[in-house]
Amino acid sequence: MVDAAITPSTPNLPTHLVPSPTDGVKGRLGQVEYRQGYSEQLEFLESGSVDLVTSGQAAHWFDYPRFWKELTRVVRPGGSVCLYGYPDFFLPDFPSTRTLLNKFALKDGQGPGSPRLPSDVQVDSIGEFWEQPGRSIINQGLSPVPFPTSYHELASFWDDSSAFKRTFSTTGLEKDQIWSSWPPLTTSPLECDLAKEVKEEFEGKHEETTMDKYLNWDQLASYLRTWSATHTYLTQHPDDKEKNGGKDVVDRFLQQLREEVKRANGGKEVEQLHLRWPLCFVMIKKKKK
Repeated sequence: MVDAAITPSTPNLPTHLVPSPTDGVKGRLGQVEYRQGYSEQLEFLESGSVDLVTSGQAAHWFDYPRFWKELTRVVRPGGSVCLYGYPDFFLPDFPSTRTLLNKFALKDGQGPGSPRLPSDVQVDSIGEFWEQPGRSIINQGLSPVPFPTSYHELASFWDDSSAFKRTFSTTGLEKDQIWSSWPPLTTSPLECDLAKEVKEEFEGKHEETTMDKYLNWDQLASYLRTWSATHTYLTQHPDDKEKNGGKDVVDRFLQQLREEVKRANGGKEVEQLHLRWPLCFVMIKKKKK
C-alpha cells in the first residue's frame, strides 16, 4: 500500500505505525505493509503481483502515461484498477447556495449553478489559488483521466470492454447545477462487460451511494481552512484579516453563506449543515491473458 501521508516524521502517529528509521518510509500494520512513494514508481512491487490498485482523491495529480505504464507492469492478468475522488461539496438541502459555493471555490465562479448571483453580490474567491491542472481534473469528475487503452503500446494488455467512468451522489443538485463534463450519472445503463452483481451496484439511482457529512458552522470553517487554495490565498494576502474588519476570506464567505441558508430556510437559522460530495469513479480490468 502506497501512502504519501505516512512518514517517519508524521505527528501523533501511533507507535505501531511509525516507520523504522532504518527502513525509510516503510512500515507494517498487521499483515499490511505500507510505504510512501509515487504512483509512477512502484519498484518495490514485483511484476504481475497486484490484484487490485485503488486511488482515493489522488488520481488528478498523476502523470498518466507513466502511471499506466507502471500499472501495466505490476497488475496481474485479470487484475483491476479503481480510481475515485470527489469534486467540491454542495448543500443538498439548500440548492440556491450552489452559486455562492462556486463563486468562492472556482475561478470566476466557473461551473454550474442557479440562480445567478445579483450583480451587487460580491464573493471573494480562492478559485485562482488552486494548483492546476489537478483541481480542474477532479472538478470534472475525473473525466479527463485517460484509460490505458489510450496508449498504443499499452492497449493490448487491458480489457477495453470493462472500462467505465461514473459519477454518484448528485441527489440534491438541480439539473442545471450538474457539470456537463462529469461522467454519466448512475441512471445511465452500463455498456461495459461486468459481472451482473457488479453492474447492479453501479446502475439505478443509488441515493445511498453518497459521501455525506454533517458539520456546524465552526467545523465548516475549519474544513475550508484545510484547503490548499485557502492556505495559498492567506499566504499571499497576509493582511487580509486586518483589512477586512478582523474577518478573513473564510469568515466573509461563511457570513454570506449563512445569510443565504437562513433566507432559503424561511428566515430561520440553521446550526448544522448537510454536506454532500459527488463521488467519481474510473475503473478498468486487465486482460486475463
